Amino acid sequence: MRLWRAGASVYAAEDYGRYRERFKTARAALDRESAKLSWFRDYEAVQAELRSVLDFGHGVLDRVEGLKKVKAEAFGTEVGALTERILELQDITLRLNEKGAARRALARAELILAEAQALNGKAAFDALPGKLEAARSLIGLAETVLSDFLERFQDPVQVETWKRWVERTIEGSRRDGTAALVVNKIEGNLTVYRAGRPVRRFSVGLGMNGFSDKLHSGDNATPEGFYKVIKKIPRSQFYKALLIDYPNDEDKARFERAKKEGRLEAGAGIGGLIEIHGGGQDSLTRGCISLEDSDMDTLFAMVAVGVPVTIVGSLTTDLPIFDALGKKTP
Repeated sequence: MRLWRAGASVYAAEDYGRYRERFKTARAALDRESAKLSWFRDYEAVQAELRSVLDFGHGVLDRVEGLKKVKAEAFGTEVGALTERILELQDITLRLNEKGAARRALARAELILAEAQALNGKAAFDALPGKLEAARSLIGLAETVLSDFLERFQDPVQVETWKRWVERTIEGSRRDGTAALVVNKIEGNLTVYRAGRPVRRFSVGLGMNGFSDKLHSGDNATPEGFYKVIKKIPRSQFYKALLIDYPNDEDKARFERAKKEGRLEAGAGIGGLIEIHGGGQDSLTRGCISLEDSDMDTLFAMVAVGVPVTIVGSLTTDLPIFDALGKKTP
């Protein structure tokens, strides 16, 4: 019974069959011996065979348990590797504020792997390959979504354009001996330049859809391009704020093109009120750039109305986040 419960018929079918036949034969011999008159019975040979059969059965059981252990460890390693990949991708979704298809797929994959782990603990190995394949499929979906999301950040032509924007901004600061702000979305920072030299850098948050380029009201995206501070607000909903001049003429022209091409819903507006403000990096902004309050105090004191603000996606295609996303799923 122990052999059957251990799964010997699956993991050691041939030996299990031999054990059953040997046990059946030994039991029959015992029954024949027991049917004899007591003074004619001789159990020595029968008992020796039964001991041999039981020893053989214990050996089969040990092999079965060994095979199950190896299989459990192999599946456990696969589950662990997939779980680690999910955690890597979840970190990317958090960094990018991605709350859509990628995060949902990873959540489902996480649940499936929890089920797989439970099945592995019960040695229910037959169901595991299907579970692991389902988890891999969902992880692959998340990778595709995130790759599409980051595609423009890895486009050499687009990155060169952003680099030219920053070079132009720094050159203007150097030429005029003035301050300028550069926001790098993918690196999550805001750098203050003075006379062309970086003098301070702050970590920033971008809100709910900040890694997309703003096109219309309600898209929760952070605009990219050349702007300037048009108002300093010492008390605002988010501590202190610097209002920038979104939408500028280029934003308006792009918005009108999108309307003519039918890429916007009827009644969509272009939006406005984009600020650099306090409230913390994790503020759930709707397109603004947020800093910790202490950093906002420092930045607010450094910046005057009219200071240029250049917002770009990335300045390089060689970043750890791209390497992490490009890793092959186990």
